[in-house]
Amino acid sequence: MTHHDLGQISSDGDVSAVRLERDLDSIPEEVWRALTEPERTREWFARTKIDPKDGGEVEIDFSDEPEGGIVRGVIRIYDPPHTLEYDWSEEGSNRSIVRFELEPSDSGTKLILTHRLLTEEEVPSFAAGWHSHLESLVLLMQGTKPSRDHFAAMQARYEELRPIYTDLAKSVRS
Repeated sequence: MTHHDLGQISSDGDVSAVRLERDLDSIPEEVWRALTEPERTREWFARTKIDPKDGGEVEIDFSDEPEGGIVRGVIRIYDPPHTLEYDWSEEGSNRSIVRFELEPSDSGTKLILTHRLLTEEEVPSFAAGWHSHLESLVLLMQGTKPSRDHFAAMQARYEELRPIYTDLAKSVRS
């Protein structure tokens, strides 16, 4: 894993954020569909329900994952195929905000994901989770549909990444 692959963690007082960038081999409209269409989000992320409009509701179902649950939120920005931003609320966590930005690039699309308003304790877990999910999205955009075995491997990848992001978060606070 190169340093470029890792997300960037920032802290401001009691809140932290993670930012990840990925170059995808698909046009922004295809990536947008993967972010917003339930049959596509299921292939790389989780079961979702999205009311596609500003103020629409989002529900993300991670109940199949260890310690998973239901995330609910309200869409703050719905600007296809450029920006999707929504609240992230799940039991046991503070409310935070997820933002996906899509920019055309030479390879197809540059995706910038920012998850902000995280606590210092939450940021390593979210960073590792988003990192492993975005690896699945990259594969999907390359034409590889993740298999059932892939999701077990993704959990193992999360477990591998979490201590790396824990160390990165500590270095940001130092």
